[in-house]
Amino acid sequence: MIRWFFVAILLFFAILFIMRNQGMETLSIDYVFGKTGEINPLIALFGSFVAGFFTWFVISLFNFLKMRAEISSREKLIRNLKQELNDYRNASLTLPETMEKTMIVRQTTAPEKGESF
Repeated sequence: MIRWFFVAILLFFAILFIMRNQGMETLSIDYVFGKTGEINPLIALFGSFVAGFFTWFVISLFNFLKMRAEISSREKLIRNLKQELNDYRNASLTLPETMEKTMIVRQTTAPEKGESF
């Protein structure tokens, strides 16, 4: 909704620009590197729109590719973590031969005063 609001404002100013410059037959734009010849204001507006669109497109394309690479790396990390979790689930739960089962269930030494099991 906010995007449409900004599009409407942009269109309003574009229409306002066209209406104010409708009486002008031609205009010239002075850039740092040179000056244009006499051109129609509508052509200047269209050229500015196209330049802005391509600038937005290139920036959005780089952001899209960056986000896609990040998602891909995170999906790879998730796959590796799932595989590690499956490896832990399937790991054998055998005890070392030197350890008796009762040593795990019961403590071999009595707890000191104030200590809990």
